[in-house]
Amino acid sequence: MSILPRIVRDATLPRIPPRTSRRLERIIAMSPRPVETSREDPAVRCPKHDRPMRRFLVAGIEVDRCSICGGIWLDAGELESLVNSDRDARDAARMLDRADASVEHDDHEPICPRDGTPLVAKRDTNKPHVECDACETCSGVFLDAGELSRMTETGFADWVRRLFA
Repeated sequence: MSILPRIVRDATLPRIPPRTSRRLERIIAMSPRPVETSREDPAVRCPKHDRPMRRFLVAGIEVDRCSICGGIWLDAGELESLVNSDRDARDAARMLDRADASVEHDDHEPICPRDGTPLVAKRDTNKPHVECDACETCSGVFLDAGELSRMTETGFADWVRRLFA
């Protein structure tokens, strides 16, 4: 008689606390889902590669992501919506921002996929270590791989800033 069935029978699986379980369910519900592009709103092209980006729905916001470099295009107001959303929505958005940031970009100047104007490099005043490319005409933003995660994470400095605000 083998001892293995008794060990398996007697083993107890760790229980996930109900609060954690509900949070995981919310993150899964908000997780990125592919969205089909339409004729009225065709696929956005990557500002750095000029290739079609794939559209995802994350926490009610349509996010365009380049499958080559992992860069993310957000239309006007979408970045603020993600940054100011609850923790679960930010965690769901970070699922998209997992590409290899070491991919080399073309040497040409990034162009806005909505209106064709050159993008301007800008730093967030609250997160000066994060630089993004912004369109001054349509207010869209292009984030290289990893920048969305860095922009939406809350660090000690953010906590202190909110404490004394």
